[in-house]
Amino acid sequence: MSARPAPFQAGLLDALGVKITRLVTDSREIAPGDTFVAYPGLNADGRRFIGQAIGRGANAVIWEPEKFAWDASWKVPNLAVRDLRHHAGDIASHVYGAPSKSLWVVGVTGTNGKTACSHWLAASFAALGRKTALIGTLGNGFPGALEPTLNTTPDAIRVHGLLAGYVRQGAAGVVMEVSSHALAQGRVNAVKYDVALLTNLSRDHLDYHPTFEAYLKEKLRLFDELLPEGAGAVIDVGSDVGREVAARAEARAHPRARADAEAGLVAHPAEQHLLAPDRVELDARNELVRRHAGPGSERRGPHGPPAARQPERHGGTAAQRVLTSAGRAGRSCPR
Repeated sequence: MSARPAPFQAGLLDALGVKITRLVTDSREIAPGDTFVAYPGLNADGRRFIGQAIGRGANAVIWEPEKFAWDASWKVPNLAVRDLRHHAGDIASHVYGAPSKSLWVVGVTGTNGKTACSHWLAASFAALGRKTALIGTLGNGFPGALEPTLNTTPDAIRVHGLLAGYVRQGAAGVVMEVSSHALAQGRVNAVKYDVALLTNLSRDHLDYHPTFEAYLKEKLRLFDELLPEGAGAVIDVGSDVGREVAARAEARAHPRARADAEAGLVAHPAEQHLLAPDRVELDARNELVRRHAGPGSERRGPHGPPAARQPERHGGTAAQRVLTSAGRAGRSCPR
């Protein structure tokens, strides 16, 4: 695992001498008074569009200086930040007032089952009276009103902006799909997670990650670096990988709910609390699983989660085991 840069010093933003209220990484979305954040991406280099962003009214630019020089004709305040891609989460969290700390955030990762688990959990929390937003493959927003998205997990600037918006809209929690690409590229840096779920891990996505071991290391970042000690970890231990992740989580003193693939049983420490208020058994959750995860080919409702998935093809079996365990994963629930 490559070394991560030291934390960004938020006081450096004061050097810009402007009020930063909205950060934007796409120059086409700049409105007057926005601050443009420019760094190289996989498919395009945002620094190529600094001039366009300034022309659209950007009040300042934060940019990656590696192999790049500032054009003296750009007459706006600017700040060069090395390793900007990985510092973007810290910057956005600071600008938006650390919104993840005001939400109960569940991060769902794994090769298969992320979307199903995320939607089932958000719907279950809603059934329990907890307003919960989604960030993931099928869109971002509240169930029934998702906005389309290009990536399973948006870039860090967008992620923290979304979280801040959900706080303003009265959300109690967020369920977020966390892809391996997002972990590798720092898209979820500075997000405070309350619970992390691992559904499974197989040899997909090796077109991006050079080896399975590299793929696993990026997934482990969610548990090793981003999940605070004492937060909840929910892991399907029906595989060697799951057992390895569970052992690491246990070593960091994460309360852990375990889904046993062989016995089909759920074990959990007796002192843990259910996500449902007042330790109510999660009948609402179980009904949602029954309703949305019946046998048959995959299909989707107009606004809801996948209504049915083939377990052996889409990881549905692991997803259901993990979802059942998720009901017992945390010490608190969205309020």
